[in-house]
Amino acid sequence: MYIMKINGNQWKFWTVTLMMCLFPLVGYSMILEEREIPLEGSWIASSVERSLFLPFTAYYDESNLTIQNKTPEYNLTITLTDKAGSPVYTMEVSQENSAFITIPLDGLGRGEYCLTISHPEAGYVYGTFNL
Repeated sequence: MYIMKINGNQWKFWTVTLMMCLFPLVGYSMILEEREIPLEGSWIASSVERSLFLPFTAYYDESNLTIQNKTPEYNLTITLTDKAGSPVYTMEVSQENSAFITIPLDGLGRGEYCLTISHPEAGYVYGTFNL
């Protein structure tokens, strides 16, 4: 059995090399970590019954906000407002395109924002998040 001996300089070289390779990967994965936006509100799943569970799930990372709609029954209005309540982003989404929605967040600064998903007949759902 052969055991390789590493002298002090080789040890330093491999330690630095390993750190230079791993730290960017760890940092990159932390930057793109998706966080869920807790949503609340009232939503009517159809014209007859009110749903106990909201059909939406929203996640965000540093560059995108993603909304998944489990029951795309309506056209939607998506609004992002800043902490002062001023709209910073508004989007009308057709029923056909409302199952999976991606909103770029690159132009927004650091701070607290409120996501609102609404329809005049179905109701509205909202949640806050921090960039």
